[in-house]
Amino acid sequence: MKPLSLSFEHFGPYHKRQDIDFSKLDDFFLIYGKTGSGKTTIFDAIAYALYGKAIGGRSNLERELGSRFSPAGSKPWVEFEFLASSGQWKVYRSLPYKKRNKKGQESEAASEVELYQMNEKGSYEIQADRSTTANQILLDLLRLSADEFSKIVLLPQGEFQKFLEMKTTERVEILEKLFDVSIYDAVTEAARKKVVELEAYLKAKQEEIEHISNELGAEPESRIKESGKAISEFEEKIEELTRNSSNLETQIAQKNERLSFLQSMLAAWKASMKMKK
Repeated sequence: MKPLSLSFEHFGPYHKRQDIDFSKLDDFFLIYGKTGSGKTTIFDAIAYALYGKAIGGRSNLERELGSRFSPAGSKPWVEFEFLASSGQWKVYRSLPYKKRNKKGQESEAASEVELYQMNEKGSYEIQADRSTTANQILLDLLRLSADEFSKIVLLPQGEFQKFLEMKTTERVEILEKLFDVSIYDAVTEAARKKVVELEAYLKAKQEEIEHISNELGAEPESRIKESGKAISEFEEKIEELTRNSSNLETQIAQKNERLSFLQSMLAAWKASMKMKK
């Protein structure tokens, strides 16, 4: 988020309208002044514009944000322009305050909110005028809750030590919201899956080795030698059967030739006997 401008009236110690143009400043600037000069009010106004409530050490003290120097019934409000998520935004909020009607009766005026986004034509278009909708859009833009915003962005004096003393898991959650670490999460997940696959493959190979070891027994070399001898004997039997089969085929061929000769002789004899008759 980058601030562009801030306006407020009847807010904090300022009963008159104040306008701050951050766009005229460099990326880094210092806000300084004497104690009680209203420096913190600037940050209170920004926080209230973004979250609709007082944050940090002023939590639940929204009613005290209104200026005590303003006339009764004055409407305190803030308007903040900023850049976020490649877009320009403007949010307006008023604080709840007491007002009087024409009869002089006092009543409670509820807070108001309007959230705008700059369009392509360079003019603001309203995106929300209800606190729940506006708050959700702003939360999606900033990716920080009000409490996290007060701890990271608007650190009061001496409060940075509390951030350093947070539990590691708490600091990680906040920093992950500030910096996109999704690509590192994806790499970590891919590496984890690869480790699981390799562990499964290694386990399968170990089981295969154990199975072969069990089959070979306590003396695998002698079992291998015995298996080799049995294979050699089996191959010799196959060769012997092949030779015997070849001899049988030769004998069968000879018998077939003799049978064919005898059949032809028989046929000739039968023919000669018919001629004699």
